[in-house]
Amino acid sequence: MNFAPREEERRRAGRVHVRGDDLIFELTRIGRIAPAIEPATGFHVQTIGTFFAEIPPGKKSGAHRHSYEETEYVISGNGYSIVEDQRVDWKEGDTLCIPVFTWHQHFNTGKQTARFLVHHNRPYMQNMGFLMVEHGEDADA
Repeated sequence: MNFAPREEERRRAGRVHVRGDDLIFELTRIGRIAPAIEPATGFHVQTIGTFFAEIPPGKKSGAHRHSYEETEYVISGNGYSIVEDQRVDWKEGDTLCIPVFTWHQHFNTGKQTARFLVHHNRPYMQNMGFLMVEHGEDADA
């Protein structure tokens, strides 16, 4: 019975906007990531999240897999990804779908930084207690 008032309070306290100038890229085992719409950045999201990723020219992301799915829109750059055992070439404007628990790694073969807009359901899996991330090779970004 108290769900609605508590939920409204949390929702009203959460952020609803992030400025591009406020994104802060962090170096992780996967590569350079800027959290955008995430519980950690003050947004009241329980099922979805968004971050930006970038790979410098000639570099690669870390190989990894996780218990959540992602869609990755290529904002800039070109290269290829290994998704399980399949090579997928991509360029600006393409979108990748990374299924649950699929090994994947991205390679920038272009001359400019490759940037991705990534939507995922990590918050959902974390809230359900099913979050798992497994790392293979670390990024060289």
